[in-house]
Amino acid sequence: MGRISFFAAIFLGATGFGFAHAGEVEIPAKDRTDLAITLYSNGFAMIDETRSHSVTKGLNTFALTGIANQISTDTVRMDAGDLQILEFGYDKTVLSAASLLDRYKGQEVFVEYRHELSGVSDRKKAKILTTRNGTVLEINGEIYPSSPGHFVYPKLPDDLRAEPALTLMAQAKADGPSKLQLSYLARGFSWRANYVAVLNEGETALELTGRATLTNSGGMDLENAAMTLIAGNVTAPQTERRNFQREAPMAMMAKSSDAMVESAPHRSFSNRHLYTLPGKRTLRSGESKQATLFSTPKVAVERRFIFAGGIIGRYQQGERQEKAAIQIRFKNTKKDGLGIPLPGGAVNTYKKDQGGTLRYVGQNSLSDIAVDKTGQISIGKAFDITLKRTQTEFKRTGPKNRNFESAWKLEIANAKTEAITVVLEERMHGDWKIIQSSQEAESKTSQKAVWQIKVPAKGTAALTYQVAVTNR
Repeated sequence: MGRISFFAAIFLGATGFGFAHAGEVEIPAKDRTDLAITLYSNGFAMIDETRSHSVTKGLNTFALTGIANQISTDTVRMDAGDLQILEFGYDKTVLSAASLLDRYKGQEVFVEYRHELSGVSDRKKAKILTTRNGTVLEINGEIYPSSPGHFVYPKLPDDLRAEPALTLMAQAKADGPSKLQLSYLARGFSWRANYVAVLNEGETALELTGRATLTNSGGMDLENAAMTLIAGNVTAPQTERRNFQREAPMAMMAKSSDAMVESAPHRSFSNRHLYTLPGKRTLRSGESKQATLFSTPKVAVERRFIFAGGIIGRYQQGERQEKAAIQIRFKNTKKDGLGIPLPGGAVNTYKKDQGGTLRYVGQNSLSDIAVDKTGQISIGKAFDITLKRTQTEFKRTGPKNRNFESAWKLEIANAKTEAITVVLEERMHGDWKIIQSSQEAESKTSQKAVWQIKVPAKGTAALTYQVAVTNR
């Protein structure tokens, strides 16, 4: 009878030596012939794979290792050809100090220890009485509330393997080779979009590169895999809350549909967008990588200087100084250099100075931008464009003093050597109506009024308006 110490068992597990259950055939990850991953932005992935294996006529039991450790078992789908799958389960019971000790509860093991004075090693037989809230042993009729040394086990139990596995019981009509197509959803995989934008000196165009940050925290190496990314919110599978060990058999689900093949970098799919990365990629467990989605050398942009304020329902004394926010706007069209759906993500913006040196401008968030829609990137505050905001009148109107009229003077100063147009966005609350304005508003919605004010080089301009607000 062979013996294996606890330390040797851990070493063998770490080096990938598999321990199959009795009568069970392991189908490891190296037997994959095809692997495709669909990554979703909200923390999960769909894994499609094919594995080759051999069957014998009659009843077969298999263990598929190299499975994602956060698998959602309710989503498992299989196609095994002529092989009839009778049941399957996910076994998370693996070789560990705790599981090995638990398997020998009530049985005899060896305890090996070293004498402190002589340094001589000794070994005694010990019976494991319990492992609950600590280990209690019986050695030579005496009870030990803890182990005086380390355990040496006579053999490895048949029901412990080196890693979790998807276990199958299947019926085969004859001996021979077979293929198993498997798909399932698993948490621990995700992707997010991010962008690098480089403005030209005049801020009339930018270079835009879209990237995807791919993250694998799923406990499974994705080797030589075709990868597809889905942009858009998709309902994630429910987290498995059971701490199951050898899980009860589950009913077989319907055969999986054919995998979708992408013929272009992106396309619409069920009100979402798919991006297929070229070639095949490797993303190991614990790894994060950047993949390029697109790169366009020139996107036409419009620079805007914006002051955004809000009407308050009380009198405000004194003046308030503000600096203009700088906003870069672009149209997502082929004509303007894009014309592809852009998923939301962080944008790191750079600009070339007069000498051609690249300078970092800042980071901002980009919302989802569909084709033919307008996107915008905020790149901070303007140093030389300022606003002085003064409330010139305020009075309560109507019942319970909830309604009021308020008048404002907005003075804009432009220290630049070029004339500019400034956008004033005044946010309104309740039912409102402008009763006087020195310039007609460009647009009005239920929530704000917008003016565009031309300001000469090294000059100033002003807007005055009065608004009546009714709160119901």
